[in-house]
Amino acid sequence: MNSLSKKETYVDLVLLLCLISIGTWLRYYKLGFQSFWLDELFTVANTRPDAKLADLWDQFSHNANPIFFFLLEWWWHKLVGIGDVKSRILPMLFGVATIPAMYYAGKSMFGRTAGLMAAFLLTVNSYHIEYSQEARSYTLLFLLSTLSFTCLHKWAKSNGQSLKPTIAMGLVHIIMLYTHYFSVYILLVHAVLFVLYAVESYRTITLKTIFGGFCGYIIPTIAFYPLLYNLLNLSDYMVADTQISDKDLIGYVTEFQGSNFLLTGVMMAAILYAAYFLFLKPIENRDIWLGLVVVFCWLFIGIMVPYAKSYLQIQRFHVRYFSAVYPSIILLVAYLFAQVKFVRQVGLFVLLYAFIAYTYHFLERDYYNKQTKADWRAIGEFMARNSNPNHVLLDISPDYDPLQVNYFGAYNHYAKLYGANFIQARRSMFFTGNYDGVWLVFTWWMPNHEEFLQELQLRGYERGAASPMYHAGRCELYVKKKPK
Repeated sequence: MNSLSKKETYVDLVLLLCLISIGTWLRYYKLGFQSFWLDELFTVANTRPDAKLADLWDQFSHNANPIFFFLLEWWWHKLVGIGDVKSRILPMLFGVATIPAMYYAGKSMFGRTAGLMAAFLLTVNSYHIEYSQEARSYTLLFLLSTLSFTCLHKWAKSNGQSLKPTIAMGLVHIIMLYTHYFSVYILLVHAVLFVLYAVESYRTITLKTIFGGFCGYIIPTIAFYPLLYNLLNLSDYMVADTQISDKDLIGYVTEFQGSNFLLTGVMMAAILYAAYFLFLKPIENRDIWLGLVVVFCWLFIGIMVPYAKSYLQIQRFHVRYFSAVYPSIILLVAYLFAQVKFVRQVGLFVLLYAFIAYTYHFLERDYYNKQTKADWRAIGEFMARNSNPNHVLLDISPDYDPLQVNYFGAYNHYAKLYGANFIQARRSMFFTGNYDGVWLVFTWWMPNHEEFLQELQLRGYERGAASPMYHAGRCELYVKKKPK
């Protein structure tokens, strides 16, 4: 290694440490400010420290969520306990770890400048900051997807002769498949790229190449078999939330840039610029060409296949699921910036992009000061102030499908974090008990249950305390009338 490369390595390390420090602060600052929203409630309610491993496996082997992330959260809760900050530490750490992962991906595919740009772009990205402050698996999915395609590119650069990238890729694929079912689409992208590589390099395919494909794809598929039946039957229990439209497709892509006009323009320019060099004016550097092929397939197949499937069967098309695809956009924008040859212009781009991202995140969205999620914490605190041991939190919804989430258990658990003291019961149990008060939770997807409210009145209950509408939900207490 010559002195110049040593200097570059030192400079990269210093810059990367600065970006990691800034990224850590952006993701840790006011980590507990936003209340747990519904899906986070599901996480904390099902990863309680007193839960047993067998119970977790039973729950998540028949659920729309695979088990791996929840195992990590369960272990973490055993170590540090549950709380608005404690339960979000792991996703925050996964988010921070993705910054050096993006640097390595950009450097491997497009050179060191692109690597630094990719790390910078991710550091200040509002979408990634927000999901790094959420007790869900999306930052882990983002990280694993980045590592997966980086390994694939390293393997392709070696002409299919290096086994280390494929072994690492196989391990990443197993973890990713057990983290989120959207990972199946990522493996589909890999399969397409593997076929393209086999066609392009069929004369150089060896037993090492075939064994690499076995390690990277066949073994993960076999390892995923225990959850395959559940995945194939998800459509029997899940219904599309909304009618998918072309506007949704465009919106999901632009939302990664905060639907900001200028940032979205930069993203579209990067896609068009890379497409020009990939399809109209192929570049001579094979490593960069391979990187463009990987990133384009990652982006377009990873979006269009679930988009088409959402029309046909089950909606797998939520902006948070695209954590597995969005790293490709970061890499394309980094590639665009890396083509600028003059340091001053690059510095100007960086400052302008950082200013726009800052303006959007801190001023327009006011993310750290404005409540943007359903405020179940306020509901939990309200219930804690007004509850007693002979109150019941009543689940009055219809019987659950096998894969439906018991969110009422989550409300129960969250309210008790703030000192609420009551029991939880299903509707059928209520008619066999005698309670001083009945708590009902209302959300935007639940009807008002007017018939049941009439039943409560007939049984001598009247409306007592009632919370305001906190974004997506509210609660009401019905108390037993005192005899005159």
